[in-house]
Amino acid sequence: MAHGRESGMRFKSIKGLVDYFIGNPKKITKPVNYILAGNGAKEVRENEIAVFTVQTNKVAGLEPIPDQIKLKLPKIELSLLFQIISFFKEVYRKQKSEAMAQIYWDRKKERYFVHIPEQEVSGASVDFKRDLELDKEHLLIADIHSHGSMEPFFSGIDNKDEQESRFFGVIGNIEEPLPRVKVRAIVGGKPFDIKLEDFFSIPKDFQESWLDKVKFKTFEKSFNENQGSLWDDEIFKDNHIDRRPKDEDRAFLVEELAITANEELDREEKEELIKLLRDESA
Repeated sequence: MAHGRESGMRFKSIKGLVDYFIGNPKKITKPVNYILAGNGAKEVRENEIAVFTVQTNKVAGLEPIPDQIKLKLPKIELSLLFQIISFFKEVYRKQKSEAMAQIYWDRKKERYFVHIPEQEVSGASVDFKRDLELDKEHLLIADIHSHGSMEPFFSGIDNKDEQESRFFGVIGNIEEPLPRVKVRAIVGGKPFDIKLEDFFSIPKDFQESWLDKVKFKTFEKSFNENQGSLWDDEIFKDNHIDRRPKDEDRAFLVEELAITANEELDREEKEELIKLLRDESA
């Protein structure tokens, strides 16, 4: 393999139809060409009319790779999250302000611990100091701050400040018995939303036999055009859904329709059905 800025790095093509390059090639000879450039993947096609170069998110002949994060360390004990929530609750009770907590990995003891940095806070902001000595000895995993009584969300300031490739969290509705938690990763400065259970170890603290007592309810009634509006059907009356539905209610109906019809719907089909239901109820 040869590599250069002008000629690019070329990889083995498939069936003589497709070529792959890193960097801009001097010449292309295949009907379809893919170039990994500084601004993403490009698809290049050439004919007698022109050379067409466009951005692409699909590359023929290569296996798709999902966006994902695979932890090299264990998941964090849920008890540490409860410690942080308890701390945030007390700060808010005393001074109605936000607060910051950090989770580190102790390299020697191979366990996580919570660190509370020196910080100056207000009702809508946190300014804290990184402990550089602590950073040298241990691995900083996550910054987690509170939002007081507000909903948890990542603000414009968060988006500007959170640039390292690690984890960040925000906890809102702190006065509630179970505050809401949002967690994300930052990868090369770009946010990547993750589920709480992907980051924290959530134990199954119940008897497996309990699951045997839960039976899924099926609906025998099917829907057809002679029934009138879908919102008048028993499926919504039985489930106490308001006559002025929201999108989550429409999504519920779509799922029940699929179960009733014994059909599997992909995401696009579900979104199309939700749109039709939204138009009907307007």
